[in-house]
Amino acid sequence: MRAAALLLGLLCALGLAPGEARAEEVFGVNLLENGDFELGTAAPAGWRAVGAHQAGRDSRVARSGTASGRLSTGSGEGEAYWRQGGLELVAGGRYVLSGWVRADSPAVATLGIEWDDPSAGSHRIHRGIPPDGRWHRVELEFVASGTARAAAVAGGIMRGSVWWDDVSLVRIDDRPQQLAAHWERLLAQYGPVYTGLVVDARGLGVVRGMSPRIVDEQGGLVYTGMEADASMVIGRGIVAYVRDPDEAIRHPRLAVSELYPYRLPLVVTAVDRVDDLFRASVVVSGADADRIRRELAKYDFLGRYAVVFIID
Repeated sequence: MRAAALLLGLLCALGLAPGEARAEEVFGVNLLENGDFELGTAAPAGWRAVGAHQAGRDSRVARSGTASGRLSTGSGEGEAYWRQGGLELVAGGRYVLSGWVRADSPAVATLGIEWDDPSAGSHRIHRGIPPDGRWHRVELEFVASGTARAAAVAGGIMRGSVWWDDVSLVRIDDRPQQLAAHWERLLAQYGPVYTGLVVDARGLGVVRGMSPRIVDEQGGLVYTGMEADASMVIGRGIVAYVRDPDEAIRHPRLAVSELYPYRLPLVVTAVDRVDDLFRASVVVSGADADRIRRELAKYDFLGRYAVVFIID
């Protein structure tokens, strides 16, 4: 409802009646209803729980405001998520789906978009969330398919509970002057902001793969691109591979945009290779995993697949 009221005000400012909205002109407005889970009683308005043993609006836990959306799988491990459908998106428009999540036991947060057209598939990012009592930001940047109707999902794979709060879906105004203004604000707020991740995996026998993972020394998931859009996986890859460190830090996928080429990669050294048949995934130290997670609260470069592996 809050998003609807904001949108109505914006339309009036543009001189448009609600039925005359030109969606391509609406940027930066949360398209989700009740993204902060403030509305509703036992069940949050606008959201439907899928796969949960228990789910509801939790007034005891909140990142901001007075409530969050809790999902629980009980004593068994499983996947559960909040789903909000009926979203009208502009085909070809660039969007960011984001939210804050916390967990009471090690969990894998899932955030994604699903298209009504089955041929368009789904697009999700999976992010490891430690049970440290903190809220972790997760973002997914994507380009809307031609079907233009979608559903947002926010959930987790866990044994226990996850809480989501401040979930938003906004269209990015990616014109150069707007990008510059946005980044000026970010840099003024945080100082240096990392725009991507470089993992030096030389000497570990790491090879190229379709779905490489980054995990910490305890096996906790830091990054994977499972369920990424198939065309992106085939055409661009979940990570980029190079052999030269200088080439890695200059890689174009680490820049914010071709229209705004600010680039500052976070460089870490892998301490091991994940012991599996694919030999494509790496282990980073606990300190580096914590640093990556902290930096994602400023700008989620993992949700933009801005990752480069240096291999032999």
